[in-house]
Amino acid sequence: MKKTKTTIVLTISLIIALLAISIFVFLMQIIKNKNTNIQSVYATLEQKTLEKSQIDTIKKNNDYIKQSQDKINSYFVDTTDISIFINYLEDIGSQGGVKLTVDNVEVPKTDEKFVSVSVSLFGSFSNVMRTVRMIEHIPYKIHFNNIYINKYIPSQNQSDPTKKVAVPAGSSWEVQITFDALSSI
Repeated sequence: MKKTKTTIVLTISLIIALLAISIFVFLMQIIKNKNTNIQSVYATLEQKTLEKSQIDTIKKNNDYIKQSQDKINSYFVDTTDISIFINYLEDIGSQGGVKLTVDNVEVPKTDEKFVSVSVSLFGSFSNVMRTVRMIEHIPYKIHFNNIYINKYIPSQNQSDPTKKVAVPAGSSWEVQITFDALSSI
C-alpha cells in the first residue's frame, strides 16, 4: 500500500509539475505576445510622433513662406485697388508737412508691369525735400523718371483772374515727380 500511496503522490506531483510547467509556458507566451504588441504600439507611436513633428515643421515653413510672400507683395502696387497706394502717397505728404496731389496714375497698356504715377508737392523747401526723400524710400519698387523742383510763383489764370490756386500758407516751392512703380500682375 505504501507503494501505491507513493505512486499516487508521485503521479499527482508529476501532474502538478506538468500543470505548473504548462501554465508557465502559457504565461510566457502571453508575455511574449504582449511584448510584441507593445513593440508594435511603440513603433506606431514613434511614427506618429515623427509625422506630427514633420507636420509642425511644415506649418512653420508655411507660415514663414506666407510672411515672405506678404513682404514680397508689399513691394508691388496692387493695380486692382490702386486707392491704397494713392492714400499711402497722400499720407506721406501729410507726414512731410506738404500739400501732395496725385496728378495722374496710369497703367500703360504696353508694359503692365509698371504703374506710372505723377505727383505734385507744394511747401517749404525743407518740407518738400523731406517728402521727396520719404517718397524715395517707400517700400515699393519704384523708378524715378523726372523730378522738377521750382520756386513757386503764383500766376493769375488768364481766363478767370478771380480764380486762385489753393496752396498752403508759407508754401514757396513746387515739386513735380513722375515715377514708375512695379505692379502686381
